[in-house]
Amino acid sequence: IHSALWASVVHERALDVAKEVGEYFLSEPFTYAGYLHVAPNRAMANALWGDVLLYQATGDERYKKAADKLVQVFLKGQRPDGSFLENYNPLLKTWGGSKHELYMGGYLVGALISYHELTQDERVKEMFLRLVRYLAPTEYTGPTILHGLSYAYLLTRDPFFIRSAEEN
Repeated sequence: IHSALWASVVHERALDVAKEVGEYFLSEPFTYAGYLHVAPNRAMANALWGDVLLYQATGDERYKKAADKLVQVFLKGQRPDGSFLENYNPLLKTWGGSKHELYMGGYLVGALISYHELTQDERVKEMFLRLVRYLAPTEYTGPTILHGLSYAYLLTRDPFFIRSAEEN
């Protein structure tokens, strides 16, 4: 019983810390300090992912609304080839910089999977599939893109995603 009580305390504390991080995400801390015109793609993707997970853990609608808001920015920012540029300018509501596959694969893929699993939003599914198709032949071979390829295959049953995973 002692270890069960201790585990409960540890889990409660972990949730408290996660909620503290969530409050920080809700303040939209995406820009670099002193550079209100530069919001890195990866910072927004991290917040999106965190908002989804916190909504699932707490049921707090604020996290869902924050995630929905970020998804709208990503939906408007995807390039025709499926990629995203590195930075978003929240003042001008424009994207700029270069394409950074490591950030797209390391942050955005997981965030979009989480959001799609939660909402089953068809637009997000299509955005996610275009992104994974873009990333599949790139040199970045980390585990997140494999997760993305696997999820894409589950959604579509398209053998392209299995072949790409095998190549990666």
